[in-house]
Amino acid sequence: GSIKRLCELAPPKLGIITAIGHAHYERFKSLDTVAEAKFELADSALANGGKAVIHENCLPFPYAKKLADENPTKFIICGPNSEVQIGEVKQTAQGTEVSVLWNNMPHVLQVPLHGKHHGHNAALAFAAAVALGVAPENAVLALRTVPQITHRLEVKPQNDGTTIIDDAFNSNPAGFTAALETLDVLGAQGRRILITPGMAELGEAHDEEHKKLGAVAAKYCDAAVIVMPGRIPSFIDAYNASGGKNLVQVRNFAEASEWLAKNRKSGDVI
Repeated sequence: GSIKRLCELAPPKLGIITAIGHAHYERFKSLDTVAEAKFELADSALANGGKAVIHENCLPFPYAKKLADENPTKFIICGPNSEVQIGEVKQTAQGTEVSVLWNNMPHVLQVPLHGKHHGHNAALAFAAAVALGVAPENAVLALRTVPQITHRLEVKPQNDGTTIIDDAFNSNPAGFTAALETLDVLGAQGRRILITPGMAELGEAHDEEHKKLGAVAAKYCDAAVIVMPGRIPSFIDAYNASGGKNLVQVRNFAEASEWLAKNRKSGDVI
């Protein structure tokens, strides 16, 4: 796979695997195949005398579990029940905060990134840093200035008093859910507006995953603008069935932009 080819070009000493999910599911057909593809990174790191930092949610997959069991000293496992224990994750207007327990020492990690999943990502980054010899306190300080990644839950205050959450590059259910939760946190004082064409590359999981997200969106949104609604009827049905408010259907992003220009108000989070 592409991960294996990249590792051949630049053999890693340490690999981080955050999750096994439905991203690119259309190509891989099953989550077990996704796990095998992602764990090409762990294979390469171990073959190069290095280690792998993984989240415990990877372990239900047979390939991942077998590799970790066969190489216990080469894996650093993070999660609520693991070696690097991840505790409560909090999301605020300033970003995300997570408590971790490392070598029986508690640390609080604060990152200026939004999305609860970033709490777990920060814990894995912390574990990777200390595994490479960085002092824990220095890792904690460094995480406080992590730069925002363009188009991935990027929070952009606007001059008109609205706030844009730009998550245009997101294409997996966990990230989509995190974006909706962020919409709720930042939109406490105004309307919470979702504009989306749904996700891509989910294959057979397309309808079921969009159905789940439609119900979540109904919980968090005051309005939902659906671009190309024919792509995601299961999302629309679930949104309406779950009591979702103000569903708007448009043909393209130009129409969505026109709707937004006419309807946005100061305090809205979009």
